[in-house]
Order: sequence, then structure tokens, then C-alpha cells
Amino acid sequence: SLEQPTFDLFAASFGGFQGTTGNPNLGPNPQGLLGQVWIDVDRSGGPRHGTLYMVCSVDPTGPDPQDVRLVRSEDNGETWSLPITIHDDDRNAWQWFGTMSVAPDGRLDVVWIESTSETPSNVGRLMVSQSFDGGATWSPALAASPEFDSHVGWPNQEKMGDYFHMRSDL
Repeated sequence: SLEQPTFDLFAASFGGFQGTTGNPNLGPNPQGLLGQVWIDVDRSGGPRHGTLYMVCSVDPTGPDPQDVRLVRSEDNGETWSLPITIHDDDRNAWQWFGTMSVAPDGRLDVVWIESTSETPSNVGRLMVSQSFDGGATWSPALAASPEFDSHVGWPNQEKMGDYFHMRSDL
């Protein structure tokens, strides 16, 4: 017979609140999520093997509407680092749908959508950044797509959806 799994609960602060816009005039994803919490572990066998990482798009205090933040734990989730903002943008732009994975060599890969102007917030680009030192520093963010309108949905909604997923193979 199979053993029933158990789960331990833990808390980590991203320095802001995860949320939804609920209003197409107030954000890039009308009536939808702005991101989810992503968790992964370093399985590389290297110096950070076993480190847990979480990424989330959050609404921080102040005028910036949404940032992509990372926290990490080196003790199985007992304690967590202070939040690290991944992107280097200082325009108070929306950075949303932050998504992460850990590559086989321990590299951290993060993608997100970044609004290219304050209004409309729904026009943006997919951005990517990487960390080779466990999230302490990040490569400059690079555009991984042309600009697009997140309000153009398929097949019958005025948004692109609510979910991303990624996997770093190399």
C-alpha cells in the first residue's frame, strides 16, 4: 500500500502582496491573476544543492504596482532570506507573471512580463534574467519577445490567461 504524503507549512515574506487586478483599467490582466508563487530546489550537486527558491510577482509598498521578487532557504524552509527584486527597472512598471526554474547546473532562470509603458499597462514584453550565484546577483533583463497586448485573449476572453510554466533543461 502507498503511504499518505504529509506536508509542512511554512511562511516567507516577499515584501508585498500577491494579487489580481480585477479591473482592466488598473492592470495588465483584467479579471485575473498577476502571478503565482513558484518554488524549485537546486538539484545540481554543487555548492547550493538543496537550496529552496521561491519567486512571486508582488505589489510592494509605494508607487510601483508590481515587482518580481525571490526568496531562498538554505535550511529546508525553516528560515528565508529577505526578498530580492530580480529586475532592474526603476520606471514603476508592472512586472507580472514572474516564473522560475532551476537549471541542472544550479543556474536560476526567471521570466516575467514587463509593461513597456505606464498606460496602457497591458502592452508588454516577456523578459528574462539569470543568476549564477544563488540569486545574489542577476544578469541584466533581456527582452525575450516583441511587444504584445495581454488583453487579446483566445478564444473568448479579453486576456491571455493566468498561467505560465517553465523548465530549464540546459
